Amino acid sequence: MELHREDYEDGVFYIKRSVSAEKVVDMTKTMKVYVTPMMDEFEPYLQ
Repeated sequence: MELHREDYEDGVFYIKRSVSAEKVVDMTKTMKVYVTPMMDEFEPYLQ
């Protein structure tokens, strides 16, 4: 899984990237986009 700031919107992360052969690719292993709410503890890292 690879997260970028642009993956964050309206309190959730849209997980749509992965790492394959040590390179970031624009798809997950299952070819699906996963919506995951952000935990409060993670918010300072977005600043």
